[in-house]
Amino acid sequence: MNINFTGIKDPQILVSRKGSLLNAGNIGSDEKIHTIRMKCYLDNTNNNDLNEFKRVVSKTPNLSEKFNNFSNNDCLQIDISPSSRPQNFGYSINFNGEEVTQWDKSIFGICTFLCAITRFLLKNNELTPNIQKYIKAMNIISDKIGQESLKYVK
Repeated sequence: MNINFTGIKDPQILVSRKGSLLNAGNIGSDEKIHTIRMKCYLDNTNNNDLNEFKRVVSKTPNLSEKFNNFSNNDCLQIDISPSSRPQNFGYSINFNGEEVTQWDKSIFGICTFLCAITRFLLKNNELTPNIQKYIKAMNIISDKIGQESLKYVK
């Protein structure tokens, strides 16, 4: 995977509690969070981030068609929320409203992509600690799904 994420533009972290999405910087530490949403744009000017994203989703059965014509002008919205559905490994991942299938080997590319993008954002000193904790949660959840799926998905 060739990702350097210098092409991430305008990352925004939102969280939902009781159904409403709020900027992560406005949430107190005692709030119960249901969904973490990351919105950003992927630019291909000096790197390969957008192409790498398209390569990863092209191998994902239910995402390939939706993101076939995805461009640097399109907002990427990633939602992670708890799931009790047996076909999920504890959490649901959605890209622009489309749930990622976790019982397919393509989940490894998706999780690797999510771990890489969140690691990059965690190294970004411009983000407040309150926002970084949600990015760290996304990173941990992506890694957990990837590790769990290794046990079952061939």
